[in-house]
Amino acid sequence: MGRLYRRQLSPTPSGRWIFTGYSCFPPRTGAPRPAITLNDIRTAYAHTPFRRPHLHVQPPGGRTLVRVPNYLRVTLNGTGYGPGDTRTLQMLGHTVRIRLKPARYTYTYGDGTPPHHTTSPGGPYPDGDVTHTYPQPGIYPMSASITYDAEYAIDTGPWHPIDQPATLTAAATQMHVLTAHPRLVPS
Repeated sequence: MGRLYRRQLSPTPSGRWIFTGYSCFPPRTGAPRPAITLNDIRTAYAHTPFRRPHLHVQPPGGRTLVRVPNYLRVTLNGTGYGPGDTRTLQMLGHTVRIRLKPARYTYTYGDGTPPHHTTSPGGPYPDGDVTHTYPQPGIYPMSASITYDAEYAIDTGPWHPIDQPATLTAAATQMHVLTAHPRLVPS
């Protein structure tokens, strides 16, 4: 049951809305549900609250030595969705599931070395599998990003790829690469 209101429209809309009573509207059972477009899915995916990447480097503190391996690792912080998670939402009367596929990580070292692309988030010393050694002293902006791929399913339908990857970048870390010279001192 719904409330009915009216107001004068002719010759121009004027006046207040006036309550005139109640009415029952016909049920919508059997009415076709509106179709969801790929653009609707892409928009929902673009508004997914992803967990944010954070870059960890060892040795810590943004200082390292030339020719010493640096171990890199990306963690995902905060609330939201990450690789392997499924977001379920209602759109136009349908249940839509968006599943985040395993991610790709890109590490950029800032010293002219090509970016390193991998499916690994890296790890700490001594077993981490993402490392970089600086050959020259200097200050280099080191960064990492995570790229999510996804697929969707409507109601109980099959999974389809979303051809729109989402890339999130961690805050850059300034690496101060120093040299050290050993020397003997009398005891």
